Amino acid sequence: MIFFKKAIRSMLDNKKAYIACIILIGVGIFVYVSLGISSFSLERSKDIYYKEQFFPDAFARVGAIANTEVELLTKVEGVEKASGRLTYDSRVLFEDKDEIVTLRVSTAKDREAEINNYYLIKGQDLKDTNDIMISEDFLNAHNLKIGDNIGLNIEGKEYKLNICAAVQSPEYIYAIKDQTTVLPDAANFSFAFVKDELLGSALGKQGLYNDLCFILENNVVFDDIKIELEDALERYGLISLYDKEDHISYAMLDAEIESNKSLVTAIPSVFIMMSMAILYMMLKRVIEQDRTQIGTLKAFGYSNFKIMTHYLFYGIVTGFLGGVLGIIVGYFASASYIVLYSMNYKIPILERIVTPFYIITGLVVSVVAGMIGAFMGARAVLKLTPADSMRSKASKLIRNDILLMFPFLKYLLTSRGAMAIRSIQRSKFRSFFIVIGIMFSFSIMAFMGSYNSMIDQMLLDQFQKIQVYDVKVTYKVPVEYDKALSDILNIDHINYAEALFEVPVVLKNRHINSGVNIIGINQNSVLYKIYDNELNSTLRPPKNGIILSSTMADSLKVKRGDVLYVSSQFSSDDQEILVWDVVNQNLGSGCYMEAGAMADFFETEKRATSVIFRSDDIGFVRNKIIDGKNIAAIENSSKTLESYLGMLNSYQVLIYIMDVMAVAVAFAIIYNTTVISLSEREREFATLRVLGLQLYEVSEIMSFEYWILTTAGIILGFPFNNFLKQQLSNAIDVEMFSIPIYTPPVAYLYALIGCVAAVFISNYAAAKNIAHFDMVEVLKERE
Repeated sequence: MIFFKKAIRSMLDNKKAYIACIILIGVGIFVYVSLGISSFSLERSKDIYYKEQFFPDAFARVGAIANTEVELLTKVEGVEKASGRLTYDSRVLFEDKDEIVTLRVSTAKDREAEINNYYLIKGQDLKDTNDIMISEDFLNAHNLKIGDNIGLNIEGKEYKLNICAAVQSPEYIYAIKDQTTVLPDAANFSFAFVKDELLGSALGKQGLYNDLCFILENNVVFDDIKIELEDALERYGLISLYDKEDHISYAMLDAEIESNKSLVTAIPSVFIMMSMAILYMMLKRVIEQDRTQIGTLKAFGYSNFKIMTHYLFYGIVTGFLGGVLGIIVGYFASASYIVLYSMNYKIPILERIVTPFYIITGLVVSVVAGMIGAFMGARAVLKLTPADSMRSKASKLIRNDILLMFPFLKYLLTSRGAMAIRSIQRSKFRSFFIVIGIMFSFSIMAFMGSYNSMIDQMLLDQFQKIQVYDVKVTYKVPVEYDKALSDILNIDHINYAEALFEVPVVLKNRHINSGVNIIGINQNSVLYKIYDNELNSTLRPPKNGIILSSTMADSLKVKRGDVLYVSSQFSSDDQEILVWDVVNQNLGSGCYMEAGAMADFFETEKRATSVIFRSDDIGFVRNKIIDGKNIAAIENSSKTLESYLGMLNSYQVLIYIMDVMAVAVAFAIIYNTTVISLSEREREFATLRVLGLQLYEVSEIMSFEYWILTTAGIILGFPFNNFLKQQLSNAIDVEMFSIPIYTPPVAYLYALIGCVAAVFISNYAAAKNIAHFDMVEVLKERE
């Protein structure tokens, strides 16, 4: 009981330092619990959703296959179930819309089917031929409701359909049109389901399918049966065959989950280690203050174990309180993360699933961290003898004195500056900890301060240095290259135009496959450039190979000069192609080649799948071409950019929270170490006051010391900020984009101001503490 009262009294005497330590532990556990629970909830909801809706293991696109022959594909060894459907990208007819809105319409099986089922949100299943079920997000985006009619253009013919249900689909958790799109936009692209009779009749493919899904047998992986499936599908005009891992929606969701898992441990570890360091310094100081008491206790027969247990109690209490604080805040914050996930990842059963694992491990980690920090600080107890404890600890000798090594410093520094330099040398660990703390805080603030510039760089580089056209018109069916250009240039208000030849392929490097569109552009293209963000240079499209974006090259594990294999609709055999170069781009998974050379490579005519142009009257041109039967999409670059920026701004709240946390961490570290340093040097500073130094002169010693350490921390913060960005870029393993490493000067200025403000506040608090020293009490001999 005596030890307990002493511990409580000692912690209350140093409550500010312990509170800051508790907050640091709490922040670490908060991040661990909130990210852990939300990430676990996302992954578990995904797994349940995929299992209940029978999400396929593999997908295939073919020219046409009879519905009666789909079942024959289950004879391929390893295929348990196969299902077919018709899929068509249909244009939605809105009278008051001046944009092309697309619905990917698929034929639907019964909701109780055993592969790739839709999820009914509200309404009823398809009954009549003219019924249609549409994604809930599309209905909300266009203020539609069940019972309304909607018009679709299918193969040039208009169909008025009745909306009978709002649905979701496991295939469209992350609903983007293709790999050239980065963010979901339900207002312009979504999905729908209709009856076989309607779409089959509209496309003239009654009894035929063009899209296939497969469920594989247990313990069978896609690579085991890929060749056999390709052989079986070849007769049906195989266009593409890929694993679920390469499905866009699956890959984006999986990348989000994996990046969160890496952050769950990485970020909390930093805060936990900092709190351990503060506890170490605190307990080390407490031991110095309690030397006489410890010696007396040992003389009366108290064991090292009992005394050490007393000091471990400090760490246990600090860790426990920090852990409880972090768990409570993290628990409530996890609900906000779930809301953010639900904005982009459409899992209708997504909800917070509270697992005891993160709560228990969070509490255990915080308590163990507190114990380790306390033990490291109090381990001197084990060596302290009663005789040694009766005298003050001898001051440390300074080896390699900087002032002796660099004699010119004595002409630059005052006596107070020299004392500050020697204080840094005497307390190497404390000084090192301050430098690391400032480095971390500076880097976090610079990183958060550069968020907006990262988004600007990602998007503005894409739309101002790569895709520098005003409008892109995509065709449903490829058009002869020269005809596409002549037709578009005959329209008034088009100043300049180019054509693109895009071919969907699968790139292969040994066991690694990745689906991508090879973009064929002109040798001297003006509107679509292969721009390297890091080198600030433009590359010409090659004629004897392809240029890959860095994200695609990393995904395929290839570099310049390597050879890839290309699987496409133009050849039954894989073709070799050289990786001509790798270009650093932040957005999109680009793959480029010269258009004419690309046609020669695939042994086909040079065609245009889309045209891009500049115009001085985009509205006029849109009205001229919007009703074209072969027009699949019209993309206005400026509106696309606005849409992306609007969606990404939803994360601003998280950025502000991280900003506040970074400033709080900087202040907590500097203030804590200031308090600890003051308590260690009370006698020294009181002596200087008695000898005649003014308050501001004594304060200058500590102030100068902290400015030196802060400067060192800020200098180290510059490369550490780049290191953080690189690690984040590696953690977010998505082919669609990469995090820019560049940090603008304004972000560094913001971080500098934050750190300087924290030092000013801490120095001001230290000066006030020094002013309140009771010099008689401080200078008394130890009892």
